[in-house]
Amino acid sequence: MKRKFAKALPGADTVFRPDDITEYENDAWDIRISLANGPLEEAYYYTMEDPTAVDLSISQLIKHHALNPENLENLQVADFPDLPFIQTELNLYLENARKGLLVVEFFINQAPESDAIDLNSKARDLLGVCTYHDGSLDYRVLDLVLVAGPPNLGTFEIDDLRRKYGQVYLLLLFSYKQSLGTLEFAHFLEEPPFIDFKENKFDSGYKNIVRAIQSLEMKQLVSISSSYGSDKTQPLIQLTDEGHARSERYRNTAKEIASNYDRYDSCSITPPALGIPGGFDVRVQMMEFEGLNLPESILARVLEDFGKEFFDGDWAHTYETMAFYENVLDALAYKTNFSLEVLKQLKKLGSGSS
Repeated sequence: MKRKFAKALPGADTVFRPDDITEYENDAWDIRISLANGPLEEAYYYTMEDPTAVDLSISQLIKHHALNPENLENLQVADFPDLPFIQTELNLYLENARKGLLVVEFFINQAPESDAIDLNSKARDLLGVCTYHDGSLDYRVLDLVLVAGPPNLGTFEIDDLRRKYGQVYLLLLFSYKQSLGTLEFAHFLEEPPFIDFKENKFDSGYKNIVRAIQSLEMKQLVSISSSYGSDKTQPLIQLTDEGHARSERYRNTAKEIASNYDRYDSCSITPPALGIPGGFDVRVQMMEFEGLNLPESILARVLEDFGKEFFDGDWAHTYETMAFYENVLDALAYKTNFSLEVLKQLKKLGSGSS
């Protein structure tokens, strides 16, 4: 997808490939990397002292120079103390992209609208010049913008996720709706998906919901009433005792996860510390470290913390598209990848804070 970024640095102008760029041929130059929605004041900076390095590919410059952890001594930490932290964050994005958990693309700030750049391109062809209004600085810059997001799911992947987790969503949906009272629940059961269920319409737009409800009945998690005899006064669908117990276990699991892992939501790794403002969210990696099933554990938290907004909205569309699972994909996509030693130290700190 074509994108255009026009970020500005206060007190400076950045021009993409100006006519006089050859005048800087023998000068040091900067690599600047900002996140898509991040201002340039919070960008990562790395100075290339070798003017001829502009003939290296962007991939080489990122891997061997700008984001190489072994080059920490080259960072201007005295002026920008957050640079090591930002370097670690950017490397986490690239690591998760290599694992297929995240899609990462690079664009050039101030360049014309274009597709993501080819990382095999030479930096020389994509340089700009940054000039401060007060004349204090004037230099070439490879002004990269990193755009990251979870991969898009295909139809087959969505179908597979619905088979795995769709019934959990419906079970908690029924539990929530029943908790609102008899009248509210009765109105809920008058919605189109339940009309199709009642009429056994397996070719309707709600066929996945119809099949899922039947499966919940087979597992004795919901009971289905008929319109005849003693059943006619009962709701069409309602949770069984086992259904109530199962939904309560899901909620308790979410609360237990919150109690055990929220202490790792903002950590420092150099040195390891908890409760650092603006730190790394290590909760998902700590769950993985301790052997939890990540998709199930994250989903439990998502539906406990945000279920109401999913259940009160267009819940049927949410179910069909598995939109509630996007939060799980986000959490997996941005999972940290710190060393075993760091995790052990954080766990020791976490055990002391419990």
